[in-house]
Amino acid sequence: MGCIQIIGKCIKIPDCSASCRKFLGPQASGFCDNDGAGGTCICTYPCPTKETHM
Repeated sequence: MGCIQIIGKCIKIPDCSASCRKFLGPQASGFCDNDGAGGTCICTYPCPTKETHM
């Protein structure tokens, strides 16, 4: 499993995957969770070895 991070609302981030790669590195990917409030951009990326995997 990897780590996740929310980076903002999809209405303000037109390309969620590209933004995730910009902030978290080339192995990151992202998707827009359309939660009804403009959507949430959620990034997934490999956890650094020091972080706990959830």
